[in-house]
Amino acid sequence: MGDSVKRLSKGLQPVASKSSCASALQTASKDDVRERYNRPRDLSKIKVIPARQESDPFNPKSRKRVVVYCRVSTDGISQTSSFELQKNYYLRFVRKRPDWKLVGLYSDEGITATSMEKRVGLLTLLDDARAGKFDIIVVKNLSRLARNLMDCMNIIYELRSLPHPIGILFETENMFTLDKNVDFTLQVLSLVAQEESHKKSEAMNSSYQQRFGSGQFTKPDLLGYDSVGVNEIAINEEEAQTVQLIFMMFLAGIHPSTIADVLVMLGRKTHTHKYKDGRIKEGVVKWTANSVSNILRNERRCGDVLAQKTYTPNYLDHKPKKNENHLPQYYAKDQHPAIVAREDFHLVQRILEANRGGWKFGLPELGIYERGPLGGFVTAVPNWRGFTAEDYNRAALRANGISEAELDAFEKRLASRNHDDDTDQVQTPEFQHAYAIDSDDYDQFPEDDGTQVEAGKEEVVESYKSLVESMREGQDEEVDKRQFGGYDLSGCEVVRPHFFNVRDKISFTADSKGIYFNRMCSQQLEFGTQTAQFVELAYNPVERLLVVRKSRKESDRTIRWIGEQNGNPCMRRCTCRGISGALYENMGWNANFKYRVLGSVQTIGDEDVLVFFLDESMAIVP
Repeated sequence: MGDSVKRLSKGLQPVASKSSCASALQTASKDDVRERYNRPRDLSKIKVIPARQESDPFNPKSRKRVVVYCRVSTDGISQTSSFELQKNYYLRFVRKRPDWKLVGLYSDEGITATSMEKRVGLLTLLDDARAGKFDIIVVKNLSRLARNLMDCMNIIYELRSLPHPIGILFETENMFTLDKNVDFTLQVLSLVAQEESHKKSEAMNSSYQQRFGSGQFTKPDLLGYDSVGVNEIAINEEEAQTVQLIFMMFLAGIHPSTIADVLVMLGRKTHTHKYKDGRIKEGVVKWTANSVSNILRNERRCGDVLAQKTYTPNYLDHKPKKNENHLPQYYAKDQHPAIVAREDFHLVQRILEANRGGWKFGLPELGIYERGPLGGFVTAVPNWRGFTAEDYNRAALRANGISEAELDAFEKRLASRNHDDDTDQVQTPEFQHAYAIDSDDYDQFPEDDGTQVEAGKEEVVESYKSLVESMREGQDEEVDKRQFGGYDLSGCEVVRPHFFNVRDKISFTADSKGIYFNRMCSQQLEFGTQTAQFVELAYNPVERLLVVRKSRKESDRTIRWIGEQNGNPCMRRCTCRGISGALYENMGWNANFKYRVLGSVQTIGDEDVLVFFLDESMAIVP
């Protein structure tokens, strides 16, 4: 054994390392390289194994199974003839080739080419291709297949990679996708088709805005209306009764889910849609809380139209999004007969918006203090979103001695002025095709710097807030509001609270959605030895004061400011959008900031209350 190993080891040659090979290559001369590549070799020892020959789809000896794909862009009647012409043309086109056998025809009607999601015909075509049901797909041109570059090339590459490759013949471009030499051309043409679709999308959006701006709105028939002409609708008396019943029940305080149950019980049907081609889709007795809410929110039931509620940011996927000031909207009044009064519709909107917070106390009313220490204050409804800052301002004006008749007259002036402004906005000057301009005559177009005011014209009050501000400015400036509760600090200089530690001071922190009172507030309002769980707020927009009073029970006018953490009582953030939103609007606070307001304890009769001076707020920048 040992001798054989020795004999074998003598015959073995040492293996060169990687570093030695690299050094040998570096030392080899150019002549050595040329000699090695030009050395004669015996080619008779080399056998070439031929590759599998690809079948020629246009070889008459091999009959191919062919399908055709057709598509039209819209589903209107005018496009029906286009679709039928394409179908008949390709039936004759395939029959002219004896080596082709037509085995299927796939089509999409009224579907966009920038997205594949809803193109049932194309998706079915691809499924059958994966199953190997045909060999060739014939399409008129590339844009008929797709106007999306990624979708188009993905389809081509997927069909190529199948176990039995399938090619697409684009007739107009005269290109076959199994020929890999046309890839670059296909990509360029796909990109051109995609950009063409992009331009058309922009042109359509511009066209819509021009139409809306000129008062031309689409008027589809919906529950309560029937189409009676080109873009015209009229009231359907039977369905209008259903709409009126829905609005009447909701204004009576009935929840949409209960309204839906009542409609089902009464057998009221949804809308019966009549198509232009004569087809009729009958309504059904099927109602939900969402379907009722959608009817309540649609402004068309009061004769108005709000255009461009949604928009499509991406022309490739066509997914609509809610238009939240991304694009201009157009609201037009009295565009068709109304089923419900406009006042009732707007009241319904306010109730719907106010109910978003889970309100459970019905329709509240604002109370006012006309006399006593709280004279001029309004009892706030903190969690009700239906009361705006203007509602609080109007109630405060009433509490400060302005009669209801004067407020009604003021409201009429506001409505009349807003109507005049709307009328001025819709007036359009007559279009001129040519203008004569003298460049030396500068008086033709005088500059308007906005300073021209008619002599003797009185200042126009635009809102209740401006009326509150004028009342505030008209008060005696010598009287300091800190005299509230018997304290006279009119001779003292006001020092900003920013210079003091406010952790142990009575304060609250507000944001646009709620208010958080600190623990010092709860320590001041107690029932004997027990801390008050609920508090009531009183607001005075004229004096810019907020008063907090303790309450023994929960109601529509109270908030629960005491919570519990790990079994121990603690202060909780009060979600009260109603009053916090009014404070932000009237005080002109930035909605992105929080504000801390200091207060003090004062006594009214035998009751301790917390008084907060809103003018002395500290902005907390995030």
